[in-house]
Amino acid sequence: MGKVKSHRVVQRLIGRGVIERDKLGKTNIVRFTKEIKEGLL
Repeated sequence: MGKVKSHRVVQRLIGRGVIERDKLGKTNIVRFTKEIKEGLL
């Protein structure tokens, strides 16, 4: 999976509310939202 394809997938998941992105300097931390985490357990 290339950079462009992975970027598009991440943007799509953020739009659906599945994951959230936190900025930490020049890097982005990608993690599941609280609702998704609770649903997985």
